[in-house]
Amino acid sequence: MAAMHSFVRSTLLRGAVGAALFLAACGSSEPAPARPTAAPAPAADPTAAPAPAEAQAAPVADGDAAATCRQAMTRMRECTDLFIPSLVGLRVELDVPAGIAAQDKAQGRDALVAQAKEEWKVDSTDEGIANQCTKMTGSMSADQLAQMIDAVKGCIAKVSCEQFVSCIEPVQRQHLAAQKAAEAK
Repeated sequence: MAAMHSFVRSTLLRGAVGAALFLAACGSSEPAPARPTAAPAPAADPTAAPAPAEAQAAPVADGDAAATCRQAMTRMRECTDLFIPSLVGLRVELDVPAGIAAQDKAQGRDALVAQAKEEWKVDSTDEGIANQCTKMTGSMSADQLAQMIDAVKGCIAKVSCEQFVSCIEPVQRQHLAAQKAAEAK
């Protein structure tokens, strides 16, 4: 059981935060929603060249990204009963980190999820969330932060935990697939 504890603990929080922030590094498979502007834009001139993307995006402060990360992680905590089984299921399906699928077969999914939930109780404290989000967002570019904010806010806005977890699952899948590819190198 101690081996499972350290195995799951070493990957659970990183995976949860990574799921929330993966879009910052790789972008979404869907275009980010347009940011509102202070004044309505004039009617588009069909002969005019489109504005560059940099001109359309408002600058993002690091604090905004950290706050959005904290909101996402808090939402994950609020939805623990659906979020953790989803995260564990994806990790087992993709075998990320390598060996978790074998542990799932040997010890059973219920045991793996139960252990992950116990660790999540510690890892998802306000202090743990704040520290992880500050560290991770501090290493991202302004463009990455803007993408993260746009994508993750869409999931945070989902009313039910079912909707939230369904929204964040594709992000988790992309993150874990990228992690698996990186581990294979």
